[in-house]
Amino acid sequence: MSGFGGSGFGGGNRNNNRNNNNNSWGGKGGRNNNSWGGHGGGRNSGRGGRHSGRGGRSGGRGGRSGGRGPSGLIKICGFYTKRDDCSRVSCQHAHVIKLHAKIDATGKINNNNNNNNGFSKGGDCHAVTSVAIWETGGNVKIFTGGKDGFWRLWSFNARTNQFDQEFEHQMGGPVETLVVASNYLFCGFDGISKALPEISVGMVHAWNLASPNDPPLEFHMQPNLIPYAHPSAVKKLLVIGQKVISGSVDGSIKLWTFQPPSAEHPKGAFVLTQNLLGHAREISGLVDVGSMLWSCSTDGSIRLWDMAKPGAPCQHFISMSSPASGGNDNSGPGHTNAVTGLEKFKSSAGDFVLSCSLDGTVKAWNGGTGQCVASESHEDGVVSMSMIGDMNGKPCLLLGCESGMMYIRNLEPTAKIQQAFAGLIILHEFVAVVHYGAVKSLCKGPAGTFYTGGEDGKVLVYQITGDLGL
Repeated sequence: MSGFGGSGFGGGNRNNNRNNNNNSWGGKGGRNNNSWGGHGGGRNSGRGGRHSGRGGRSGGRGGRSGGRGPSGLIKICGFYTKRDDCSRVSCQHAHVIKLHAKIDATGKINNNNNNNNGFSKGGDCHAVTSVAIWETGGNVKIFTGGKDGFWRLWSFNARTNQFDQEFEHQMGGPVETLVVASNYLFCGFDGISKALPEISVGMVHAWNLASPNDPPLEFHMQPNLIPYAHPSAVKKLLVIGQKVISGSVDGSIKLWTFQPPSAEHPKGAFVLTQNLLGHAREISGLVDVGSMLWSCSTDGSIRLWDMAKPGAPCQHFISMSSPASGGNDNSGPGHTNAVTGLEKFKSSAGDFVLSCSLDGTVKAWNGGTGQCVASESHEDGVVSMSMIGDMNGKPCLLLGCESGMMYIRNLEPTAKIQQAFAGLIILHEFVAVVHYGAVKSLCKGPAGTFYTGGEDGKVLVYQITGDLGL
């Protein structure tokens, strides 16, 4: 594809020589079979296998219960899942999901305290923080962002059956989130502003993918005087039509509106229109349901903001200690640890929002009222979450955990699986290639594919190839 070489995207580095490592990474066993039900049921306060500070690789993975690891309703074949190769005539396990590709997506961690040429042993790499899919010209390309300060573009090489790096761009600080929407690439990161060169601030840049050689649009609270988006790193972005919502590590949320090209801004500009304050820690999730904006934070709370009212006031507040809402509804108990993500889900029963947390639970909430309608526990902190599709496009839920283990759950009862939110497949080291460390990012792709980014610097590309009973 033209436009990505040389000085494309405002000046970056082209590199087609990054390899794809075939090593496997371990995951932690153990699961909780509590079914979804009640208002906030299934909380587990003593979680055993939790790793609050991961600090590197440890010999014992914790939480493993022996044997060959946990399994879901569908017991998958490890030979097929890991290598797309099972010649056993008597194989009794399902051939329904397989690893499609593996990518070394970030640079190695520079460590000046050893004798390994400044790099850590064992291939330790910066974490992958974000994965975004760009479907263009009938092809699927991958944008990845990492703690090494780069975002990178990858394209599939049919000859090698792997993804090759097509382009990389250095942002000057850790890349925290990437979103592809309306043919733009939005990047939230921790960077250096010319106005304050001695400290890092939260910044958002947006590239027009139709004109990738043009400089990006930059989000400024006040041009010239405050030429950055947030005082601290931007962790989450949500794009809704002509509006962009950004969330920062400082707990603030800002609303931006695109203004058409003018004499002052020939390419147009994103202008700050609203500032939402209430969260006390990092913003970890943003979704919109009708006129309501849902946000979650590592402070353990979820907030609902009414975007249809002047000032977008906070209408509901959900915490671990109380239902605490703007009205008298029974919102149910909140999470007991950092809330790490939100996903919206529309069903025949209405609009719902799903939340995940380091307390090991995933909860379902009424999208309009904030009432808790279901909760499911896991034996591991849930770090990331995404809606994905099976090979027929039917939706299911993918969860990424602190240990590197991943769960696939259904969302609604079916003729084959009568329980909602049942654990269909569990991907762990005995039956799948998983991340060594937390699964930081999950992303849905076409044709039953999904993409995972890990604390280990890897991106895994999986594809659902068989019937999941949906």
